[in-house]
Amino acid sequence: MKEVVVKSLTLKLFIVSVISVMNYLFALELSTILAERPELSYYVSLTAVLTFSTALMNSSLSVITALGRMKLRSSIMVMQSLVKLLLSPLLVFVGLGVLGALLGHIVSYVVSCAAGLLVILNYIRFRKSREGIGGRQT
Repeated sequence: MKEVVVKSLTLKLFIVSVISVMNYLFALELSTILAERPELSYYVSLTAVLTFSTALMNSSLSVITALGRMKLRSSIMVMQSLVKLLLSPLLVFVGLGVLGALLGHIVSYVVSCAAGLLVILNYIRFRKSREGIGGRQT
């Protein structure tokens, strides 16, 4: 299973990186064509980070589910919700307005993405160290 996890996350990382870079580079065009509001291009460019972190968070949550670690999956999802709940209104309150709400939303996904990826990296490292014991692959 470790090989499948590594290969799928590598492919997902590549695809999401390409899409996020394109989102960032063409933010003006996207906001002009899709929303007919070119002044929103800054916000659209920020969503490149959101696209990247959301996709990787969802992939890591899927792997955690496949490993049968539902409490850990739930903890990561609750952490994401709490960060968004606390940070978005706080940033709006300190005067950042819509940008603050967007940043709080983005940061919540980045934090949960990092937590999920740390769990997956620990799983991969643990599995690597166990493979050498007795020549058995798990």
